[in-house]
Amino acid sequence: MKSLLVKVIERMTPTCQNMTRLCSQSLDRKLSLRERISMRMHCWICSWCIDYSNQLNTVSSTVREEAESLAELKDDKLSADCKARMQAMVDDSAIDSDKEG
Repeated sequence: MKSLLVKVIERMTPTCQNMTRLCSQSLDRKLSLRERISMRMHCWICSWCIDYSNQLNTVSSTVREEAESLAELKDDKLSADCKARMQAMVDDSAIDSDKEG
């Protein structure tokens, strides 16, 4: 009986590939009632899509929460000394890769 129910739900709901698209779209727009219902039904049978949706929501909320501090970082400028040290590291890395190749 349980496998029959799973098969019926599989036929009525989106594929996992379409679920990922819907999860992403749900961050940008309000999904239709039909889309929300089909997503919930799909989640009854697919733990992978539940995990994906949770991870997507976690990343999205973290970015929203940290947006202000990230915006502050873009105004920070590197000192000339820091830029010189970074350039030296890049140059050293290029020399090392030339020796290996």
